[in-house]
Amino acid sequence: MSEIEKSIVQIYSDHVINSYVYPWGGKRKYQSYGSGFCLEILEDKNKHKSKGGGDPSNKDNKETIDINLSNPGNPGNKIDNGEINKEEIDKEINGSEDINELDENTMYKKSKAEKKKISKKYILTNAHCVDNSTYITAKKRGSSEWFRMKIEIIICECDLAVLSPQDDAFWDGVQPLSLGEMPKKLDKVLVYGYPLGGYNISVTKGIVNRVQIIPYFNVVNGIAIQIDAPINFGNSGGPVIDRNGEVVGVAFAGEDDKISQNMGYIIPTTFINFIFDIFRSEKVFRGICTLGTEIQTLNNVGLREYYKTDKGILVTKVYQLGSSYKFLKENDVITKIDGIDIRSDGTVPLEKIVGYSINDEIVPYTNITSLKRPGTIVPVEIIRDGKVLKVDIKLQPENFLIPILEYQINPSYYIIAGLVFIPLSYMFIDEKRKDRESISSIIGTLQREPKTHGEQIIILSQIIRTELTEDFVENNDVLTSLNDQEIINLSHLFNLVQKEMKKADYLVFKFDRKEIILSTADVKKHHKSILEQNIGKEPEYLN
Repeated sequence: MSEIEKSIVQIYSDHVINSYVYPWGGKRKYQSYGSGFCLEILEDKNKHKSKGGGDPSNKDNKETIDINLSNPGNPGNKIDNGEINKEEIDKEINGSEDINELDENTMYKKSKAEKKKISKKYILTNAHCVDNSTYITAKKRGSSEWFRMKIEIIICECDLAVLSPQDDAFWDGVQPLSLGEMPKKLDKVLVYGYPLGGYNISVTKGIVNRVQIIPYFNVVNGIAIQIDAPINFGNSGGPVIDRNGEVVGVAFAGEDDKISQNMGYIIPTTFINFIFDIFRSEKVFRGICTLGTEIQTLNNVGLREYYKTDKGILVTKVYQLGSSYKFLKENDVITKIDGIDIRSDGTVPLEKIVGYSINDEIVPYTNITSLKRPGTIVPVEIIRDGKVLKVDIKLQPENFLIPILEYQINPSYYIIAGLVFIPLSYMFIDEKRKDRESISSIIGTLQREPKTHGEQIIILSQIIRTELTEDFVENNDVLTSLNDQEIINLSHLFNLVQKEMKKADYLVFKFDRKEIILSTADVKKHHKSILEQNIGKEPEYLN
């Protein structure tokens, strides 16, 4: 058995797809299979830094996350001091020009042993393999036993999840892999996993084609590496290994063969370092950090001449709850972030972000901040009124008024006498679009920004037809107030209804384009029976 394959597991998950249109019970279940592999988190308080990217801004050698570099592989290249015999490895790499000569058994090398470190093994896989899961199991290569797994942390924005077994017996014979750097163009790689399920591990060979920006979970654009090895259903979550036997990515997506051929995508090691860094320091993922601005590129010659610069991006809006509020202003030109020059098209050299040479690849400037922890302070250089200024900005996650992703939670709702209220989310919009239903009444809210933390847009998603709601028209209207009190979020609406039910004769719901008025006496009389007849034993309020 290949030493690499001792790290790889098959993952089987039961999922629930929540309905945001019928949040109290419109769930659909399905099952999926995928792949995963073992990495080991090392907590080192010394100056050792992680490979594969990490946070280049950590200049003070503060405690950083690391991935285990010690492997129980072939000791043939190990010399007395525990170092890799680089001459032997170089000889194997450079002596093999044909991709067909890339052999998985000769790729697994023993790296330098790490000492005096507290470490723990985890399984890494794709978020889409386990998101909204009710039951997750994993099986080791060559075994018939499935072990129950739990999610330690999941970040859909980079499609990664960290799992651990409920029974430590799972780790018997499971070996952690090493983490390498981001691969370069034409580097040769092996993709491991369980495509379309099956009993045995599949291994395919490929070449790195380019670095690309693609949507993660169809909503968040992020860095991915394109390779020509096929990645099929079930490959997701499997390791991608380079010629040194190190992990250089995680398989996660392939193109539709009706559109293109031999195009697969892998998640780079910078994201792997990021999720482990967040896991150890934050425990809970709070969102991707941004500057909290809207920008315009300065590709136009006239714009650059007017602002007297040959680089940078123009700030057109600063969000009130964003990281840059009170630090940046409209018409500021951002020329540097964290010491990295921003080009006039809003791109930066990838090597400046990962900290090592990576061809001449470029990526959007947003990747500078998105791979940093909340609370990180980054220096930003700007041009304001013709003067060069420097400001230090403390990063925080983007505050979305309309959530773009929710996972591992049940949709929120509140039902009062047949009126169904929910917080507006892109998941609701997507579900409505798939059902070809109109969402014209909420289009105007999509560009709004939050004014306070915790603010939500509350909409009347549907009206259950009862004697109290008869003739009211359902059209996803935005709720603005109840009894002349502005609504902040769903919790505020629920508490306000309870309060008004005790003292008011009527509940006056005002929307953008209409009103709905209910008698509190009628609500008290019929509310319970309406719930029993339409949603059974489900709660009237879930937040």
